[in-house]
Amino acid sequence: MQLYRFCLKVRPAAHHPTFFEWQFGLLKVWLAAEDLETAQEMARGILDRLPYEPLPERTLTDVNPLRVPLPPPLDAIQAEVLRTGLALRLESWQPGADENAFEQAAWPDNLPRQGDTGSP
Repeated sequence: MQLYRFCLKVRPAAHHPTFFEWQFGLLKVWLAAEDLETAQEMARGILDRLPYEPLPERTLTDVNPLRVPLPPPLDAIQAEVLRTGLALRLESWQPGADENAFEQAAWPDNLPRQGDTGSP
C-alpha cells in the first residue's frame, strides 16, 4: 500500500451547506492505494461526491506518491490514512478575501515524494 496526496483549489458548489460562509479553499486529500492509477480513480470518486467545484488549473494527474514516513506533524495524518484509507483537510478563505492572491499562491508541494533523496 502506497500513500498518495493531491491538492486542489476549490470553491463551494451552489448546493454546499456553507456556500455563503466561505469563498474558496485548498482541499488536501491523502489516500492509500496499491498504485497511481487506483489512487487517481479513488480521487475522482471522492471529488465527485464532495460539494466543491475545483478550479481548473490542476487536475487529478497531480496525484503524487509520497515517501514515508512523513515528518511530524504529518505523521499523524499518515497513521490515519494507513488505518482508514483516507484523510481530508479543507483550508478555506472567508468571503471578501483577495481571490487573485489565492489563485496566484504557490502550491504546498513540499512533502517528500517517492524517489526524493533529499530531506523534507
